[in-house]
Amino acid sequence: MNPKKRAIIHWALTFGVQGDVATAGAAMIDWAHLYGLRADIGSDTFAKVIELFLDEADGTLDQLARPGAEIPRLLHMLKGTSLAVGFTELAAQCRDGERRAGAGAAPDLAAILAAYRAGREQLLAGLRLVNLAPAEAPSRAC
Repeated sequence: MNPKKRAIIHWALTFGVQGDVATAGAAMIDWAHLYGLRADIGSDTFAKVIELFLDEADGTLDQLARPGAEIPRLLHMLKGTSLAVGFTELAAQCRDGERRAGAGAAPDLAAILAAYRAGREQLLAGLRLVNLAPAEAPSRAC
């Protein structure tokens, strides 16, 4: 993640996200969890955790799309990291995918990817709300 984006995340989380984004689409992100996590570990560390989560989620989603991927293991890992950073809808989609895979069915990878993208967008919208995000969302691999 570039230094400008890291600074944006740091400042947005330092000052908090208020208003519409904190309540709209509440099922995507658990903002209270994010604020609590930031309070527990500090703003600098929290910005690094979010950066790491986004990078790891991108890599995991790429792996899920590859033939022969260990889908149950990858979904379990993504579910856990999603819960750790408050991406509740992504975690729910991963849990559903784990159940499907355990029953011998294919998980809905499109729904999992959509939940990640929507959560990421909601996070970026929160950053825009405090006027610190770039006009356009940075492009991600997914």
